[in-house]
Amino acid sequence: KSWRMGYDEILTCKAIAKRLKAAGLGKQHLYCQMCKKQCRDDNGFKCHLTSSKHMANMKLYEDNPEYYVERYSGEFERGMLAIIRNGFKNQWVEINTIYNDYIRMRNQTRLNGTKWVQLTDFVIYLGQQGLCKVEDRGAKGWFVYYTYDEGREDKELKKEKEKLDDEERMTLEMERRLKAAQEAEGKSEVETKSTELDLEKKGEISISLKPMIKKAAPVIKPIEAMETPMSTPVASEATPESPDAQDSGENASKKRKSEQNDEEKSSKVQRQKCWLHPGIYVKLINKKFADGKYYKQKAIVNSVEDMSAKIKLIDSGVAMKVHQAHLETVIPAVGGDMMIINGRYRGERGILKDINVDKFCVQIQLTTGSDRGKKTWEEYEDVSKVDPIL
Repeated sequence: KSWRMGYDEILTCKAIAKRLKAAGLGKQHLYCQMCKKQCRDDNGFKCHLTSSKHMANMKLYEDNPEYYVERYSGEFERGMLAIIRNGFKNQWVEINTIYNDYIRMRNQTRLNGTKWVQLTDFVIYLGQQGLCKVEDRGAKGWFVYYTYDEGREDKELKKEKEKLDDEERMTLEMERRLKAAQEAEGKSEVETKSTELDLEKKGEISISLKPMIKKAAPVIKPIEAMETPMSTPVASEATPESPDAQDSGENASKKRKSEQNDEEKSSKVQRQKCWLHPGIYVKLINKKFADGKYYKQKAIVNSVEDMSAKIKLIDSGVAMKVHQAHLETVIPAVGGDMMIINGRYRGERGILKDINVDKFCVQIQLTTGSDRGKKTWEEYEDVSKVDPIL
């Protein structure tokens, strides 16, 4: 009887109308873009504005409003261009037709969360950027024309294949190393046959051990003694070097030594305990944090307070405050934007040029600062992927 009571409640007119109302699209002014929540009426939207989740997200928005406006504008632009590219390529189409198809998606980015006040402003933006041809036909409204490029999709697919995640790249490298080590061990192993020990035979068992002779370690000459300056010719056995050549070689080696010491000192001075910077990408590495719910999830740093940071997860959009001990840096694919977060070039930005997996370091070409254009090698923990918008 109790089961029948619950079953009958599902089939009531009120329950059916409630499900149909939830399945349909809601009103634009009752949608919260920061929380991605659609409210049904004014009372529900008013209650949501006073909730703790909405207040926490609004604090993040107040810290960096330009970032969120640019982010939502980019999502809206990509969604609209995808509809034009897939359904209306190489033909004139009214912008309202495209917008009606776009708002049918439940999780789409609303226009009121972008930098465009009206749809007309967005059409003018497309024309100014050269993304589409636009035309105002008076009473009929604005029309757009998207020129389809056959090689564009191939280029996008190629870029997606090249942009492997850093975890996948590391796993592939570890598998390659493990396979190489196993092959090396297989070649060095000598086939031996096991024999049983016969204890019934009489006689003594003698074991002979050969003493191990330690080989003398090779003497490594210093680099300064091995190198010969380019400006002075190499002396032959018959003619000894002149004192001027010896002095120039010593001065050059001392100069190189002093430059290396200065670089090491400057890097040590500029190293700080807190490596967090706003705008960089980080990854949660603590399995015990939040019972492992957000383990290995990537996030972006919105603001920094002491040794902690306010971050927002990229996948779920959850905002939280985390200590830097629970985070690690993120290495993008070659060609990605990066920031040096510690060391001599702390705070400078650059482009990733090369990755040395064996030494756990990357080569970055600086794009900011007085040393712009210079290439430098930095360790994984001193660099991280950065948002190019910020």
